[in-house]
Amino acid sequence: MTENDGIGSARSEAVAFAPLVSVRNYMAPEHLWSARYAARMCGEIEGRLKGTGELHRPHRSYVISAVLSSVAFMETYINEVLQDLADSEPGEIDSRCAGIAEQSAAILREMWNPPGERIGWLERASILDKYRVSLAACGAEPFEKGAWPYQSAKKLIDLRNALVHFKPETQVSGEAHKLEKALKSEFASNQIFSEPLSPWYTIGCLGYGCAEWSHTTAAAFIDEWQARIGLEKDYKDEMGQYDSP
Repeated sequence: MTENDGIGSARSEAVAFAPLVSVRNYMAPEHLWSARYAARMCGEIEGRLKGTGELHRPHRSYVISAVLSSVAFMETYINEVLQDLADSEPGEIDSRCAGIAEQSAAILREMWNPPGERIGWLERASILDKYRVSLAACGAEPFEKGAWPYQSAKKLIDLRNALVHFKPETQVSGEAHKLEKALKSEFASNQIFSEPLSPWYTIGCLGYGCAEWSHTTAAAFIDEWQARIGLEKDYKDEMGQYDSP
């Protein structure tokens, strides 16, 4: 055996007996932090440029980021809870899912990861359906589709979808776009431009009011869901460990 062979053998042996460390990451609070940060930056720019009529690219970027990150928070949070339930053994619910009874956890576990299937139908369901089904499985009070906070959350997701899957369309002056009809009463229009704004979507829509509404809507929806389902751990516990956005 050569000297180099000996070194190689020693290294291999050390690696073979090295302790394994398992890490489980969670992203939901980071998405919410990102949305809040983007909203703050958007507000600072809009305050400086109020009434100037300047189409400011970083300002628009921050609004869009706030919308996308807010919906990402909603989707990631429910995925994290349901995945933790699916990965837990019967009778040994993860502390992050404390408050959910084992009987309810078993139902959700079956829908998320049914035996013999790689992906269950619940994992493929829409964001809002995941929240609705989880409430039903736990025997909790359901959301009313036409009322707060469900309706606001749906509008936020619709806006995210419109931005992500954007298609150009001709807007006729004086005719309100469907997103204008749905959203204009939800938040203040972009203050960089003077009223009346045409087209409101996407010029008037994409402002600080929209950015701020996005993350507050997402958080309010999650807060209400947590309260109804009886989840003991709160995402705000982790948010409290972050620097202020």
